[in-house]
Amino acid sequence: MKLNNKKTRVRIEGWFHPEEGKWYQEQVKKLSNGWIVEIGCWKGLSTSYLASVLIGKPQRLWCIDNWKGSKDQYSKLYRELLEQHENDGKPVPIQFRKNLKKLEIPYKMLEMDSQEAVSYFKDKSCSLVFLDASHDYLSITTDLKAWWPKVHRNGVLAGHDFSNDHPELIRAVESFSKIWSVPLKRGPRTIFYFIKP
Repeated sequence: MKLNNKKTRVRIEGWFHPEEGKWYQEQVKKLSNGWIVEIGCWKGLSTSYLASVLIGKPQRLWCIDNWKGSKDQYSKLYRELLEQHENDGKPVPIQFRKNLKKLEIPYKMLEMDSQEAVSYFKDKSCSLVFLDASHDYLSITTDLKAWWPKVHRNGVLAGHDFSNDHPELIRAVESFSKIWSVPLKRGPRTIFYFIKP
């Protein structure tokens, strides 16, 4: 993906489709109050779509990732990618920071697990929480349950990869919808989301 702003052209590797990026950008535009929290950042491709909305504004974005891999069916692949980048002298966390610096997006970083990071946020303090970390059933279930209280009224709890490639994620998301009696909504491609009543 190439993303242009006034000063630079940035190419970021990742797994986030432009249609999903546009949806993400539009949500942030609509939700003008509260923290934006992105969980699972990799090199910052999804984050980059927020540049046009956040550049020149007060810092609202928190990025959370431990860059230790996942617990789902792609755990081996992520470990190999992380090791490869480390061996090449281009650790993924450093690439993430460099990319966001080039994009001039104001943000703060918590390099830790989602469940550790959640304690940094007050209930109802977030306008949008976007989950794109480990896609196994337990991780998704735990993240949804932990971050839901942090979202304020009419805010959004969303995530990525709601697809047949991730059946455990689908099961966890659908189960959350039933248990919490909140409608499951779908964005473009593999986006899922809930609106806090």
